[in-house]
Amino acid sequence: MPSPSSATSMTPAWVAVLLALLIGIQPTATDMYLPALPALSHSMGANLAQAQLTLSGLFLTFGISQLFWGPLSDRHGRRPVLLVGLGLYTLCATAAVFASTMSGLTLLRMAQGVGMGAAVVCGRALIRDLYTADMGTRVMSKGQTGLGILACLSAPLGGLLSDLWGPQAALAMVAITGALIWVTVALTFRETLQHRVPSINTRSLLHAAAEVLSHRTFWAYAMLSTTTFCGLYLFLSTSSFIYIDHFGLPQTLYGAVMLVTSLSFITGTFLTRRLMNRWSIPAVVRAASMLALLSGLSLVALQLFKVNSLLASLVPICLFFISHGINQSCGQAGCVTPFPQFAGMAAALNGVLMMLCGFVVGAWMGSLQAPPHVILAWGMGVLCVLIALIAWGPVRKHGAQA
Repeated sequence: MPSPSSATSMTPAWVAVLLALLIGIQPTATDMYLPALPALSHSMGANLAQAQLTLSGLFLTFGISQLFWGPLSDRHGRRPVLLVGLGLYTLCATAAVFASTMSGLTLLRMAQGVGMGAAVVCGRALIRDLYTADMGTRVMSKGQTGLGILACLSAPLGGLLSDLWGPQAALAMVAITGALIWVTVALTFRETLQHRVPSINTRSLLHAAAEVLSHRTFWAYAMLSTTTFCGLYLFLSTSSFIYIDHFGLPQTLYGAVMLVTSLSFITGTFLTRRLMNRWSIPAVVRAASMLALLSGLSLVALQLFKVNSLLASLVPICLFFISHGINQSCGQAGCVTPFPQFAGMAAALNGVLMMLCGFVVGAWMGSLQAPPHVILAWGMGVLCVLIALIAWGPVRKHGAQA
């Protein structure tokens, strides 16, 4: 497997930076927007379920679009797909600033999700273009560290902008960020795909999808990355309503809470690289699953004993984000490693599974009448138990084949 420096004119360090920008577009689209969500909901006369649709709708189109972008990038290369997708993302994010109704904002956010899919699927696929399994996991963890840094900056910045100039200012910053990433890719990204799929047709797509979906290693890591992502999505969907409406924090302090969770996520990505110096990927995942299990059970216990404390609830949330940083790094790299010819398809199928399950979680939340903090506690409890079962079951049995 060639090194990045021999495969492209980009240095390995710059590859890691670009990866962080590409997969980090997701927290800039969500975390920067979250502090403004309650204010947008109130100004547009929308309820919780309607507000959640601006998130779940974005994640739905984000996931489904990857089935389109993945094969296209395997055929035509990562660079042209990135430029088209990021252009669409930026245009829709700009239009969202001027949306006057929640339904209009939702449609624009869904279109934005389509463009976002190109950035993330190409970011994941280039790991397989350039690296082997162990090195790919290390590089992915560096990219996830960059993602965490962007998340650290996004929520506090979104909260500050919303406090100073209103919620539309946070939406404008999302658009500006998209434009900056597009310019960076246009000026510096060099093609990483070395062996293109000869043609795209129904038969070849079905063959590629069948090869990926029949691989047990793919399913082991796809289930892991999907379940831990659902925990992230559950937190993102409820956090602004819990900390701003329930605990009464101003938007700026809510951004500080999100900063703490992002730092916890970054801690997990650093731990991934340290632990992989001693353990195998499945062993690292099993250790992370114990942190997730402790987090979920602690949140359920707080609800059972009616402990209504911001600090008490934040500690297990931080434990979950540490485990999420480990599990997402291992899960995303493990999904694409067995498929040198179909990395785009593998990344796309993993992405669509994550987003469809996130959409189901969002729909489930919208159907409940319970307060957001209760939904978060019990939902995280169930998801963290599932993470532990996956880590000690499919990943332990099939994960070493990555």
